[in-house]
Amino acid sequence: MTALSQPKSEVLTVNGLRLHYLDWGNAGAPPVVCVHGYTSSAQAFNAPARHFQDHFHVIAADVRGHGKSAWSPAGEYQYRDQVSDLSELVDQLGLARFTLIGTSMGASSQWPTPGNIRSGCCA
Repeated sequence: MTALSQPKSEVLTVNGLRLHYLDWGNAGAPPVVCVHGYTSSAQAFNAPARHFQDHFHVIAADVRGHGKSAWSPAGEYQYRDQVSDLSELVDQLGLARFTLIGTSMGASSQWPTPGNIRSGCCA
């Protein structure tokens, strides 16, 4: 039986909160940032990440208050807060251009409209 590849578990401080993400490696490949739905976590992207990791640099983030990411002490869970977190995350990771994949809440809250995600989104 072949062992399944595993991501590297990483943490950044984003907007004052500890934000966890899974990095599936392949840093030289085109980056893909994945954002999960309301009742999920970054782990939701394990199967697709394993499938695509040879061709893409897959990064799956735990949205604030989900998975291993910190809860907001001020109760800030609006879509604008999540968008700001994503923008800061990709800035800190130095992603000039990336493809964004979101499911459910992850798609709704991260939808790239003018001004909410910097211009590098959605290559």
